[in-house]
Amino acid sequence: MSAGRWIIAFLGLVVWAAGLYRLTGGDYVAGGALIVAGGLLLVIAASSGWGAFWEGLANWLYFWR
Repeated sequence: MSAGRWIIAFLGLVVWAAGLYRLTGGDYVAGGALIVAGGLLLVIAASSGWGAFWEGLANWLYFWR
């Protein structure tokens, strides 16, 4: 894994933890949004980049409907 992916993964973890903190503090909307954003960053860091991520998301949405 490249250094850029490690940085994105670290930022994702920080954003996810901040969202968890906000969620437990009672700010459900902002906390939930931060948790989703942090999870998205973690998925992007673990995937093959933006192209593979958008392709996987499109496939998931197609089969989900």
